[in-house]
This record gives sequence, C-alpha cells and structure tokens, in this order.
Amino acid sequence: MNSFQLVFFQVLKSMKTFLVHLFFIWILIIQALHLGNSGSCNSLSKRCEMRTDKLDKLLCNGGFQKNYLNSTSVHPRIIVICQVTSSSFDPAFISNFPQLYRLSLINSPNISKFTQPFPNHRLQVLNLTRLGLVHLHHNTFEGLKHLRILDLSHNKLKQLDRHIVEHLSELQQIFLRSNNWDCDSHLKWVLNPLLGKKLMDANHMTCGVLKYKGKPVLAVMSFIKNLRNECPKVDSKSCNCSLDLIVWSPNKDYLVPVTTVNCSRLDLDHFPASIPSNITTLLLTGNKFPTFALENGFRKNGQIGKIYFGNNPWICDCTFTPSFKDFIIKYTDLIEDIDDIRCAFSEDDDNSLKVISELKLSSVCGVPSSFLSPLDCLNVLLICLIIFVILKLLYDYWLYKSSGKLPWIITKIP
Repeated sequence: MNSFQLVFFQVLKSMKTFLVHLFFIWILIIQALHLGNSGSCNSLSKRCEMRTDKLDKLLCNGGFQKNYLNSTSVHPRIIVICQVTSSSFDPAFISNFPQLYRLSLINSPNISKFTQPFPNHRLQVLNLTRLGLVHLHHNTFEGLKHLRILDLSHNKLKQLDRHIVEHLSELQQIFLRSNNWDCDSHLKWVLNPLLGKKLMDANHMTCGVLKYKGKPVLAVMSFIKNLRNECPKVDSKSCNCSLDLIVWSPNKDYLVPVTTVNCSRLDLDHFPASIPSNITTLLLTGNKFPTFALENGFRKNGQIGKIYFGNNPWICDCTFTPSFKDFIIKYTDLIEDIDDIRCAFSEDDDNSLKVISELKLSSVCGVPSSFLSPLDCLNVLLICLIIFVILKLLYDYWLYKSSGKLPWIITKIP
C-alpha cells in the first residue's frame, strides 16, 4: 500500500468519525425540538396561556382549560400541558385543533392511563415524557396515522405492543429510555432491523425486571433470542431453556448470561446433538441415556457450571459402572445431585438403589476367581521363558570364562 492510499484511507476514517458525531448531534437537536418547554409551562401563574410569539404555542399548567375549546381566536400549532394531578387523561380535545402538529403532555407522574385512544388527527409529534404510564393498549395511537415522532421516555412501561410501532407507517423516531421493561418475548421486536432502526435511544434502554435489572435491553433480548434458537430438541421432544440471570464480567467489559437447559423427564436415551453455547446449568434428571458420551462434551466446554444426573435408572454392571463411577467422581464439583445418582431398582439385585459413587466395584464385578484365565497363563509362560533365557545366558558366559568351552548351540552352527 503506497502513501497515497494510506492518506486516502485515513481521510475516509476521519470522515466516518465526523459523520458519526454529526449524527448524534442531529439526534440531540431533534430531541430538543420535540421536547416541550417544561420550565415555561411549570412557571405559569395561570392555568393556560397562549404565546403567539412562539409558533402559536399554548401552555397549560395543571390541565387543559375547556374554555379554549370554543375559542375561535385560538389556533395553536403546539400545545404543552404539564403538572396534571389526575390519574388519567382524555386526549379527545385535540380534535378541536386541526392545525395542531405537536402535543406535549409532560411532568405529570400521576397519569397512568388514557381514558380512550387518541382521535383521528394529523398530529406529527407526540411527547409523553415523565408521566406514570404503566400500560398502553395496542390501539392507543391508531388514530394518529401521520405521527412521525413519539416520545414515551421516563414512564413506568413494562411492555410495548409491536403493533404500536409497526402500524404507524409514518413513524420515524421513537424514544423509550427510562422505563421498567420486562425484557421478555413481547419486546423482541427491538431486534427487528426495520422496526429497531426507529428506536433513537435503544442503547440507553434498560430492563426493569429483577433478574435483568439495569442491564441493556438490546443485549438481554439478543441473549434470549439466541437461547431460544439454540435450545435443544431431541426427536420431537423439546428441552426448556431459560435465561436466569445476566452478570457483568470481572472487568465489567462484557455481559455473561447465566442459563439453564432443562431436559429432565423427556425419556431421552441419547444426548442432544447440540446445546447452547453459553449454558451454565444442564438438567438431565429422569432420563435413560448412557452418560459416558458426555465425557468429550465436558472436556470441550469449560463454562459448565452445574449438572444434574439424579433419578435415572442407571445400569450397575461390570461393563458400565467402573467407568461411570470414575466419571462422576471426576466431575464431583459440577454434579449437584451426586447422592441421587443410584443404581436402577431391581428386586434381584443387591445393588438396587445404591449410590453409585459409594459403590464397591467388587459388588458389581464379583469376587476375583481363583483360576487363572488363558491370558494370565500365557503371561506366566512368557515370564518363565524370559527368565530361563537370561539364566541360560549367564550360565554359558560363566562356563566359557572358567573352561573356555563354547555353548553347545554355538558348536552346531556352521
């Protein structure tokens, strides 16, 4: 790469950095434009005040005055309402202001719901920040077909129906930070490329549910999605996979999922072909497959935290038990229910329901026989022959040194 190319790529890199910063500045400007001026609203001495010097803005402190509904001289394009003390709010009044393009209902933490959906209107910017909204019906904003910006930040929302974002065809920006998101399947739409790009503050959204509290929504939903896709299926039987917890790494530079894969009591006779990459706990209770096949998987997966083998009908014989006992003793630190790993029930077996880790091998392989096996006999014979050859060599050496006679076999060799 020549110097010209290096300079060219450096310029491209600088331009990229500049454009990224410009993009964030643009977002901040947009937010500043569509957020209501809460300070001026809060400082009003009377309930409502029309300010024609500021784009025909109507400011109302404590609620909207109904006498403005019948006024023929008031045509606000912006309405800001703050410090409403009631627990609900009726948005129907906006039908009286066809020129209204921005509505800000802010700083009213008592408002937890709307009495009815928003009426059909050409409203373009809707700011509902710092309220006490807990739930929004899927048709709350259906009448606002021209809505372009929706701000629901700083509320108490736990879920947001996909329909709200999906069916507002002209919606370009939505702000959702500082809510109590449940981070369950209802929020999976944030990972959708088409819908997620409308989220202007996605990186600042955090979960409110206890086990994920304070963790980034995008990361949590990504973990949940991957776990669902990787959850094992054996034949037609599906394991149950759950994301139990998410913790920060020791250096707090990345998140670590704590997951459980429960394949218990599925009558499995073989191990799943694949398991999730970030599995922490694997439950295999109440099945019947041979676990010596797990040895290779245990060696390759250094992140296994817990494993359960109890309440399986383990076969206790001389072929299987010795290696299996060594296996469970080797992984004692990982196996949580080692005392429940027992021999299968059998009326004719003295080892029935005994703990395998405490089982004596002599009880499954029997007392050693007093007779030697053919292989043992062959080994004894070979040892005897080796000893004979060594002794004969020593004798011939001594005979040659003392009398000068060569061994008999030497004299016969031509």
